[in-house]
Amino acid sequence: MKHHEEQVDMSTPGIVDVPLATAATLDPSSFSSINASEAIPKSWEERAKKAWSYYLEEPIVKNAINSWRTFAVGDEIKFTSDDEDLKKDVHELAGKVDLSKFVKDMILQLLVKGDAVGFKRLSTGEDLEELVSVNPISVKVKYVGGQLIEAKQHPEKVGTGDVFDMPIDQVLCI
Repeated sequence: MKHHEEQVDMSTPGIVDVPLATAATLDPSSFSSINASEAIPKSWEERAKKAWSYYLEEPIVKNAINSWRTFAVGDEIKFTSDDEDLKKDVHELAGKVDLSKFVKDMILQLLVKGDAVGFKRLSTGEDLEELVSVNPISVKVKYVGGQLIEAKQHPEKVGTGDVFDMPIDQVLCI
């Protein structure tokens, strides 16, 4: 199996360039010896039992299914508070930035690509204007001592745009 190796900038000790979406870049030949038709039960009942078993035994499967199911049936994120004014303000902000869509997109990126990157766009008055789920494959990040110090979004096609330096305080990497 091919692995992304961490690229270390030798000129600055402690800085590590970590590529995102490593699950999306797996070498498909790594799994060539696995025959999916043998691993998947033949009957619907057997497949349902295996799926239920994974759901009960694997927390990541259960969390992903429950999170996705919430959005698949059209549920929105709910907010509760005893303070009605605060509750109104939160509902207004969540609607303005389309918080439910953002969370749904982030979950989908995490499930499909193994990583999720979010970006909060601020207005000139530093108010939250928009939440954006960014393609994690297009983002390169650097960490020092476990702290994110740099995030750059590269165009998906070489030569089609500029590299965008993402302000660290506006980036969310999962």
